[in-house]
Amino acid sequence: MTGLPIQLQAALIAAMAGLGAAIFAFISSIISARVQRRNAELQARTAAAIKLAEFRQIWIEKLRENFVSLQVKIASRPLDVDKELSDDIFRILLMMNKKDVSVDAIKDLVSRSLAASEDGRRAQVELLGLLQDVVKREWEVVKADLRNSR
Repeated sequence: MTGLPIQLQAALIAAMAGLGAAIFAFISSIISARVQRRNAELQARTAAAIKLAEFRQIWIEKLRENFVSLQVKIASRPLDVDKELSDDIFRILLMMNKKDVSVDAIKDLVSRSLAASEDGRRAQVELLGLLQDVVKREWEVVKADLRNSR
């Protein structure tokens, strides 16, 4: 540039500065678009996880209500199993994953709880503990889902 007139040198410097600014603006807009897309994806995942957690909390509450209803009916039932008790048992079993290890134990303990004997009373206590464990385990899943959504 030493052999060029000063005006031409100034024009070249201005052109290079303008080109540099244009390249910088272009790169900045690409980076900004990517950041915005990532933020939108993160917000969508978080919203989905929160909605799932809300549904799961409602499900847990319903399961808890059914567990309570079942326990009360077992403890205060007449000698034969009534329709409401059967309804509660089936509602609970339908709400649970059949592969859940607790399902078979619940079936067994409900069956044993129906006996008007000391074993029946022990089974009721065991059933209560198991049902509490199921609700607690499901609540831990909700908390883990919320932690993982961040």
